[in-house]
Amino acid sequence: MASALSLQTIRAVRFLPKLRALKYQIYCDASVDSSRPGGKGGIAVVHSLYRPGAPENRQQVGYAFPVDMTMGSTAAEGLAVLQAFKHAESELAFVSNLRDPSARPRKVSFKIFTDSKSIVDGLITTGTTSGSVLRKPSLTNNLITTILTAQKQLEETGAKMNMTVSSAVLYVPGHSGAYLNELANQLSVRTRKTGKPLYQVSGTVLEKSPSHHNNVFHAARSQFLAAAKSTVIPPSQSPVTKPKESTQ
Repeated sequence: MASALSLQTIRAVRFLPKLRALKYQIYCDASVDSSRPGGKGGIAVVHSLYRPGAPENRQQVGYAFPVDMTMGSTAAEGLAVLQAFKHAESELAFVSNLRDPSARPRKVSFKIFTDSKSIVDGLITTGTTSGSVLRKPSLTNNLITTILTAQKQLEETGAKMNMTVSSAVLYVPGHSGAYLNELANQLSVRTRKTGKPLYQVSGTVLEKSPSHHNNVFHAARSQFLAAAKSTVIPPSQSPVTKPKESTQ
């Protein structure tokens, strides 16, 4: 009888059809100080939050971390994509820890959007040529390899939890009206300027670091330092010493 059903059972039945295929759209962006080589920056991740049992009105959740050195906009954008995969990992862990196994989705997909075409093209090229594009080591290429590894690990983690997990990194033109992309841009700019981590829920910005997220820059810092040491300043940016005029 319907009256014998517990409220918990009713909720589980209500959300079960949606959970058979759970889909995430995550947007990421980076901001860099282009006034000097290797300047400071910020990375941000945003997505419209849906979790099992949550109300239908979704919250926009975003967070951003400052970066000590960027070594160029492409490297910073790659770092933001890597942060998005870290976010996907935490969301997958949440879903897998649902108390009721029957409420867990069978399929979970993550679409990660970035406005860096260079990163997207690099991922496609590397993924289809078994790494031949990486014959010339560089910071960006190393980050692309790290992103592909994170993508593979995410899908393998899902398989261990009896879930089919898929993921893709897709290009979205910057400043084209995509709301979550614009929000990610705003957060990355703000954290670059303030030098502080930010956390935002539906328009409310809190200047504190989310305890359940880790800044991926800490793990990648050694790569950035190595790139900084090997960077040669172009002649146009090198200090020019004016020769002394002869007094004779």
